[in-house]
Amino acid sequence: MRLRGVLWLGCLTACAASPQTREVGEAPVPDVVPAAEAHDLFDAALLASGYDEGAQLTSARRRLETFVAPIVQQLASVKDDRTRAAALLVTLHDKGSLFGTYDARATTLADIIDRRHFNCVSASVLYNLIADRLELDAAAQLLPTHARTLLSVPGAKGLARVVVETTSPAGFDPSQADEAKILASVAGPRADGARTLVSESGAVVSTRVLIGTIYVNRASIAQEAGKYELAESLFARGEAFASSDEMRRVLRDQRAALLSQLAGDDVTSDDPERLRRAYRTLLAAVKLEPTHPNVREAVFHNLRAAAERLIFLEAQQGAEERLIALATEAAAVGISSADRSGLRAFALSEVARLRVEAQDYEGAVKALDLALKEQLGESDRRLEETLRTNRISALRLAAFRSARLGDFREGLSLIDRIEQHLGARPEVGEDRLRVIHLVGNKRLDDRDYRGAVEVYREGVRRFPRDDASRNNLVAALERLAMPMIENGRCSEVRELLEEIRSVDDQTRFVRLAESRCLIERAQRRLEAKDYAEAVDLIRAARRANPNEPAVVQNLAVALLRWATDLSSRGKCTEARGLVKEIGALRVAAVDRAQTKRALGRCG
Repeated sequence: MRLRGVLWLGCLTACAASPQTREVGEAPVPDVVPAAEAHDLFDAALLASGYDEGAQLTSARRRLETFVAPIVQQLASVKDDRTRAAALLVTLHDKGSLFGTYDARATTLADIIDRRHFNCVSASVLYNLIADRLELDAAAQLLPTHARTLLSVPGAKGLARVVVETTSPAGFDPSQADEAKILASVAGPRADGARTLVSESGAVVSTRVLIGTIYVNRASIAQEAGKYELAESLFARGEAFASSDEMRRVLRDQRAALLSQLAGDDVTSDDPERLRRAYRTLLAAVKLEPTHPNVREAVFHNLRAAAERLIFLEAQQGAEERLIALATEAAAVGISSADRSGLRAFALSEVARLRVEAQDYEGAVKALDLALKEQLGESDRRLEETLRTNRISALRLAAFRSARLGDFREGLSLIDRIEQHLGARPEVGEDRLRVIHLVGNKRLDDRDYRGAVEVYREGVRRFPRDDASRNNLVAALERLAMPMIENGRCSEVRELLEEIRSVDDQTRFVRLAESRCLIERAQRRLEAKDYAEAVDLIRAARRANPNEPAVVQNLAVALLRWATDLSSRGKCTEARGLVKEIGALRVAAVDRAQTKRALGRCG
């Protein structure tokens, strides 16, 4: 059975914390935002990155300043804002500077300080912090699974907004083509037909809110790892950076998008535990009730993909009930009616596969019939096509199974159902002929010759050019006729012999059978001492089969007995004529001594 390929990886997590990042300060996070975060965004960003207040924060700030201070000193003398902002991006990407290697999960300043790894969030946060020192007007834009800087710089017609894609040294005010390339690079590899979550527009937020996304990303990683209390605590801190309900909604959408991305990576894994984690993560993303259309679509799309992979996994274990339960659970969390139908149809297709493996082909057909009753949407046309194909395969297997068991009517009925869907295609005829042969052979093996005749008569009627059906019909008719012939029921066998002759006019069996019948009748006439009638019957048998030794021998014996009778009654002329005929037959079983004794006084 061919399975439907629906898994969607989507984008790599462009804004999630790296699994290699050293998570410092994983103790419970206080609910109240410390004053240091409110007054110094550098410290706020470091605290969001996992550094504890106190000596750890001081050390991290000192290390960061060793990089930042020279950059600020170098660029402070550049008078033009636009030139200064562009130079800052290039400087951060210079060899040996802070931005070393792009890492989709390197979302904290700790990643930059400790490993020189960065992603869209960490790069944009640090760029904005330094831009603020350089007296540049910096904000940020949050897109689904992506973040970038927005600058307001003086232009010919007043302030102009400039996009800065901080993940690339060529990201300052990029052309449309360059921006598309950068967005594609941060989106990461995609499965065939997947839609990226990175779009070209999003929510404009302050640097403070952007720092809050570091908490959101760390919360997503904690959620994925099953650290639910920590995840909620981190997310609460991230929301505290939002200035309005709208901004908090944006952060929730961002978190849902990142959870979807993290799960998307797991969905493609063959590791059962990662797959189960993906499913749990996506259920958590659904509970966030994302409102951004792209995010919502991706979350539910990946949820369905995870559910289908999990259903497939459970199918490997033969857990039929679990498949339906999973489909029902996933369908109950708010996915579209089309996806609900698609998920149930997929689960039923796996149920059908289990039943096929158990050789319950009729049960598989029933499951596929139920699946095809679902109202599948346009996106599930391939699934629907697969279901129809698998249904035909299951019907075919069921038909052949019935045929092997000798159920001719059921086998043909199942093939008729295939024909209702496919029409009178040649392959349907081939399947029907195979059913005929399977049933016919089963009946021949069981010595049910009358039943075999019934089947092969139908085969010859439907497929007059099929030599196998014709030959097997003749074979079955012969086996049906033989006991009648041996028991002398020649009048009963006449119709069977005529049928054999009509199917195969070259067969020797009919001539032999007719001869055998004549000889059987002759034997009874001999026993009644009606020698003349017996000889006439055997002579007729010989005319039908002139070279059959048994017929000639029977004729010689009958003539001998008739000659003996005639001689005993003094009819010597007739007796001598019969002896002469015996001699012409040249039968070793009747020698001269026997014929001499038969003639007696007529010799």
